[in-house]
Amino acid sequence: MTKSTKIALAAVAGIVAGMLLAPKSGEETRRGLKQKVLRARGYANAKKAQAREAVDEVGDTFRESAARTAREMIDMADSVRGSASKVLLEADHLGGEAKTRASRVVKDNRRTADQTKKTAKKVFAP
Repeated sequence: MTKSTKIALAAVAGIVAGMLLAPKSGEETRRGLKQKVLRARGYANAKKAQAREAVDEVGDTFRESAARTAREMIDMADSVRGSASKVLLEADHLGGEAKTRASRVVKDNRRTADQTKKTAKKVFAP
């Protein structure tokens, strides 16, 4: 038990003992106790309502935050998909361009090889 709880219980016990030992009639004492119990119940209900309101507010904040995070994650996933598509298209384009250039290099090398062959035949012909 916390120190404040012990103090509160001691205060309640003191109030009850004081009422029971006070020079009032039993009916007056009971009426006084009833009023104090009703006030305490009202106080407890008010605190309960405050606690419920705080819990509801925290829950609302959490739900809003979770929804915002989910939207951001969906947006990021969409962005990643779009970027991946662009990268694939660019890679496909570059692959095609590389194939075309390689084909040209092969043709140029064949032409050079044919010319070298012709030149060699002329130079080394008997």
